[in-house]
Amino acid sequence: MKYSTFDRVTFLYDFIVKYILKDDIKSMNLLEKYLVFNKNHKLIDIGGGTGAISKMMLNKIDFINILDPSPNLLSNVKCHEISLILASGTSIPIRDNTYDLALLIETLHHINEKLHEKILTESYRVINQGGKLFIIDLSRPDDIFKRIYSRIDQFTSGGKIYFKNPIELKEILERIGFIKIDIFQPMKNSLKKKQDWRYVIIATK
Repeated sequence: MKYSTFDRVTFLYDFIVKYILKDDIKSMNLLEKYLVFNKNHKLIDIGGGTGAISKMMLNKIDFINILDPSPNLLSNVKCHEISLILASGTSIPIRDNTYDLALLIETLHHINEKLHEKILTESYRVINQGGKLFIIDLSRPDDIFKRIYSRIDQFTSGGKIYFKNPIELKEILERIGFIKIDIFQPMKNSLKKKQDWRYVIIATK
């Protein structure tokens, strides 16, 4: 198993994500805005870490797997209703066409950009025909506040950050074979019409 940089910072991960960045709440709000949930669906949370998102989805979906390469993060999930898979998203030890929904929630920018196509290809492989890949990630920082956020994020992960804009990802997803790709960039401030640097991609197999 390849060493995960998150293993070095597990003790800080949940605190920073939940109480400083509050990424779990923000991501869950986007999931509820753009997805229709089905209790009978099967979900895999790729790079799900300590399960902050997956735990909030237990009242929406019964079958949830968290996949992460960090044993330290997975050991902090502590939820018997969620099955854990210790593995990398670039090599998912699951048969083809297993899940109805795959999540990549602020995961890609922590993975070397040379591996982005591999993890997206694996995501495509393990979801059913008609299934969806739901991505939330960050555009490249373009102001001082976003750069500070990126530094905090980099400290939390213990590794480098690799940003891609949604158009770059759409091109990869199309090449892999996804038949419908929708991109959403919510407004951070509706009065100023300024887009949040978070973006959402929903790709249908």
